Amino acid sequence: RISDSPITIYSSVTDPDIVIVLDETLLSVVDVAEGLKEDGVLLVNTEHTPAEVREQIVEGHRYRIFTVDATAISRKHLGRRMPNTPMIGALTGLADVLSTDEVCESFKVNYTGVFTKDVVEGNLRAIREAADSLSAPGEAKGPGGRAKLAKAMYGNESYKELPRAGYIVASELHPHLRAGNAEDYNTGAWRADRPVWDAEKCTHCFRCFIFCPDSAITFDAETGKMTGHDLVHCKGCGICAEVCPPKVKAITMVKETSK
Repeated sequence: RISDSPITIYSSVTDPDIVIVLDETLLSVVDVAEGLKEDGVLLVNTEHTPAEVREQIVEGHRYRIFTVDATAISRKHLGRRMPNTPMIGALTGLADVLSTDEVCESFKVNYTGVFTKDVVEGNLRAIREAADSLSAPGEAKGPGGRAKLAKAMYGNESYKELPRAGYIVASELHPHLRAGNAEDYNTGAWRADRPVWDAEKCTHCFRCFIFCPDSAITFDAETGKMTGHDLVHCKGCGICAEVCPPKVKAITMVKETSK
């Protein structure tokens, strides 16, 4: 919510004018366009064009789609994947309620002295480049106003279809709903970056195995050597690449869309 007067409403926004998607992997698993108003705006952080995004969101009422590669912009100016600030810059290129100059001035006032001069200036450059890098809009049309949504393992599209009262006996549920069921779910679709392992460089020190929060490092039980990554469950956090010995660097991170 953006307003010239104090905002006293804290409920969820059910009918937004603008929807901002920071992680493009959500397009296939979340109804990002739900409630979006007629002639609203869907702004997506992606290297793809609005036409390519529209292919992933096959249904929906009429709204405009804009794209900007905020991840690449943040890496260029901030040295790391932090698309939040560039996406605010992109928003200023779409909404009349905020100007790029106003956002930059507010950022300087609030963060000068909190962060280093280089960090502040890097964010300001990222804001301005994102505002100038918006793609030409594409339109999505169709009935219902709902985005394409992958169904859950037991058929429900969202929590709204679950019972509102009563109780559920665990044994009556889908067999995947049990203790230790993480391996049954594909969490690899969440990542924006993926690890690439070089078997020839690897010393099998297993630092990656120790620090991986998702137990996504695979190895041969007989030889005790690493065999790669379980990409079905790897979320692309990059911890394995960070802890890999720098002289070896057997693990590097690449964009998920890279071949």
